[in-house]
Amino acid sequence: LTVLLSVVLLCGCGCVKENTNSESADLPEKSITVNGRVFTVEEIKEGIGKTLNNILYYSNNLIWLDKESILHKNLEYDLFYIPSIYDGTEKADYFHGLICLVITNVLHPYPSGSDPQLCVYGIGIKKWGLQSDFFYGGRTEKEKPYFLPTSGDFGETAVFLGSHSIRIDEIKTPKHEQMDDTWKESVKKEVQLFVDKSDVLMSESMVPGKYNVYIQGFSESDDDTYIYFENENGNIYSGIYYFIHGVSKHTESWPADLNHVERVEDEGIFAFNKVRENAVLSFEVIKK
Repeated sequence: LTVLLSVVLLCGCGCVKENTNSESADLPEKSITVNGRVFTVEEIKEGIGKTLNNILYYSNNLIWLDKESILHKNLEYDLFYIPSIYDGTEKADYFHGLICLVITNVLHPYPSGSDPQLCVYGIGIKKWGLQSDFFYGGRTEKEKPYFLPTSGDFGETAVFLGSHSIRIDEIKTPKHEQMDDTWKESVKKEVQLFVDKSDVLMSESMVPGKYNVYIQGFSESDDDTYIYFENENGNIYSGIYYFIHGVSKHTESWPADLNHVERVEDEGIFAFNKVRENAVLSFEVIKK
């Protein structure tokens, strides 16, 4: 399963050069079908805007592009859809296709060798819509055919959805999925069990004491989200909370499925403060 954490994969790792993404005489597809749901290109573009807003709300950049190179400017991009190899099967709900953006009017700031390169971003898409964070970040040569991800859960054919542009002049507070009380109570129990066993589940043990816990909001299409622990001594830890929609479906209590839990450094404080402002759930746990 994918994780919400931006997975930064460089071209040449899980990528092959495709000749299917070059422009043809045919008009681009006007719609795509994902897990039985039809999405128009306009719906996809609207979803891209929400995803980019979500990322910029919790971060100062889009992986390699900082806010100064994004805000108040037109970002031009070529748009592609890469279907999941599971689409149309009984596993479709557990996997996602990929919406790929190749930013065409801003060069990648760290080219490989002497050739200019472009940024490639991938956003997972399920029948509920686009995910709220990048699944893939890579680079491609400036000239077509582009390097696009084609391995793992994705098929070999990229569907060209046209050339478009987006302009972001204001970063708004994201609207996240609202969870019910059963889910909230299950999360509290799972996280407390994780904290009780954190000495063996973390590379750096959480010191005893009181922690305020904050769960970052997410969309219906997201598999995972971020979790933050703020200790009364000022230490802050963060990690990825996996399978976030399946929490309340567990038939028995077990520790939360967390990964990469580690101390937050200075550059992570911005994201922590934003999550604290707009958490989908906040509560207190005790580490004995």
